[in-house]
Parts: sequence; structure tokens; C-alpha cells
Amino acid sequence: MIQAIKCLLDYHGKTVTKEYLGFMDLYDMEVCEFCEKPTTGKQIYERLDKLEGIRFMNNKGFTLIELLVVIAIIGILAAIAIPQFMSYSHRGFDADVRSNVKNMILAQETYFVDVDTYASGTGTSPVFTSRGFRLSPNVNIVSTNFSTFFTVTANAIKGCSPGTGVWTYTSATGQHSGSRCN
Repeated sequence: MIQAIKCLLDYHGKTVTKEYLGFMDLYDMEVCEFCEKPTTGKQIYERLDKLEGIRFMNNKGFTLIELLVVIAIIGILAAIAIPQFMSYSHRGFDADVRSNVKNMILAQETYFVDVDTYASGTGTSPVFTSRGFRLSPNVNIVSTNFSTFFTVTANAIKGCSPGTGVWTYTSATGQHSGSRCN
């Protein structure tokens, strides 16, 4: 290989790199005395290719197999990540609804301390907003008064399938119940 490169260097009088060899027209060149036999540039090209196991061609870009492997890896990662992301977002919607229910319970109890009865209304009702309740933009909430107890029902407006993401609290039992967001 060294002899072949010396031949090329001597013949052209310049430094020869792999990129240069890829663009050179080596096919009808006569070479110098360093080579074992007078030979053409094409034979030197083939000898260099065999010695290094690398084709000296214009190797720019990616092969189809390399691109397919990358696409397959991205597909596998997406198949894992997208369901996880959906799970996280659904849990976030549930947490938002449950947080609004707890804040409405606090507003109801604050109202009861002031007036000695429970109130009925939605999350935007002044009865609740004047007692510190702030409704989240993606939640619909209603509180109903039953003289000695109240219920609070809230649901996610968007992000959940119909009938899911609905949470209810009844003050008579003190229990939360509901269906998780899907």
C-alpha cells in the first residue's frame, strides 16, 4: 500500500487523501518506477481498495439500511413514549379535578361557618369565589346543598373520554368517588 501511495504521490506531485482518491480519474494513468510493474491507475485504485477494505468513492450520505435502522429505533422509542405521555397527562387531569373538588369543599365549609348552611352553585358563583375558590380553566364543578350536607361533582372539560374524569364528594359520608380519566 505504501508503494502504491508513493507512486501516486510521485506521479501527481501532491498529497493524496482518501477524498482526493475518490474524485480522481485514475483509469488511464501511467505510474512511476516505485511500483512493482508498470500499471494503470485503475489497478492502483483496486489494490488500495483491497488493502484497506474500503472503497475510495464519494461516500457522502447514509445507506438505506442505516436510515431504516434509525427509523426503526425512533419508532420503538415513540411506541414506548407516547403511551407514557398519555398516562401522565390523564393523571394530571385527574389531579386537577380532584384539587378543585378539595378547594370547593373548603369553600363550602368556610361558607357554612359564616352562614350556618351550605350553598349550591357552580365554581364561578360569587358565594365560592369570595371565599377563595379559584376554578381551573379545564374543570367544570357544581356543588349542591341538601340542608345538612352537600355534594360536589367535578369533571375535566377536555383531555378525558366522555364519562371519565368525573369526581364526586359527599359531605355526609366524607368520601371521594369517581372514574379516572381515560
